[in-house]
Amino acid sequence: MPHLAVFASSSQGLPAELLEQIDRLTFALARSGWDLVYGGANVGLMNVTASAFRRAGREVVSVIPSIFDRRGLTFGDSTTVIRTDDLRERKRIMAEQAAAFLALPGGPGTADEFIEILTAKLVGMSEAPLVLYDPGGQWRHLIALLEDMERNGFAYREPRSRFVHARSIEAVLDALPVAGRDGSL
Repeated sequence: MPHLAVFASSSQGLPAELLEQIDRLTFALARSGWDLVYGGANVGLMNVTASAFRRAGREVVSVIPSIFDRRGLTFGDSTTVIRTDDLRERKRIMAEQAAAFLALPGGPGTADEFIEILTAKLVGMSEAPLVLYDPGGQWRHLIALLEDMERNGFAYREPRSRFVHARSIEAVLDALPVAGRDGSL
């Protein structure tokens, strides 16, 4: 089955409304045929995402740096756990396994993961779908930065055209192809 790489916050104490929204979204993605590859943590939106995929009976591949695994932060119901030496190796493995990418609200790590995939798309190293889920406008400054880079000639390949900026669950579901039983998109 095709894997959807999900980048998301590991922060705790996020609003209950956001947690519920991410649960609904990721459960719907799992029900549409996707398996999950993600950063492997059992906290924050990462935990909500992995739990939703497992509840839907889908595979969850947790790719987690050993330092976090040793701290007990690995999602306990993973179908596969891949321990890495560092964050770079984690991103590489996730990218290799993914047929599409979804960035949820998050912090610097989530932004870094999104930008890396966007850059790969800009230089022709990836054609995989990339969606930035932005229900509350958290990513507005990142969007403005990308638009400013393009406007000032620093990003000549139209970065905004290389991903979907989705503000609703429906927009995410429309942007990501339904995964077929044979692994096709």
